[in-house]
Amino acid sequence: MSGVAGKVLRGAGKTALVVLAAFALLVGVTWMFLQTRRGGEAILVGVPRMEIMLELPAFFGVVLMSKTIKGCWYGSSNVQQDVPKLLEYYQRGELKLDELISRRIKVDEVNDAFSAMEAGEVARSVIQY
Repeated sequence: MSGVAGKVLRGAGKTALVVLAAFALLVGVTWMFLQTRRGGEAILVGVPRMEIMLELPAFFGVVLMSKTIKGCWYGSSNVQQDVPKLLEYYQRGELKLDELISRRIKVDEVNDAFSAMEAGEVARSVIQY
């Protein structure tokens, strides 16, 4: 694995207890699983293309190494239960969301908003209809 993650793991001489992988490429998911240490969790985040299939070493990779493969969809939350709670916290002022918004924009300003984000001028823009 190239890049920062690969350098960190090689430099430490260890593998990770928990490794997250977004489904960009199947090779990344396989690498993530192989980097997960004995007894660790490989957590798959995001939405894979429907044709992506995982092929992993069942005995030596999973059973013998006691690894767990886990999926995560929207943070594995219970949307019907969690969203009303979050709205309640926001309405009581206990969940600070407004402070996370850098700029409010109209739909026709989306391209400018992306340019501002790429330039580091803003972190998050919200489209108002």
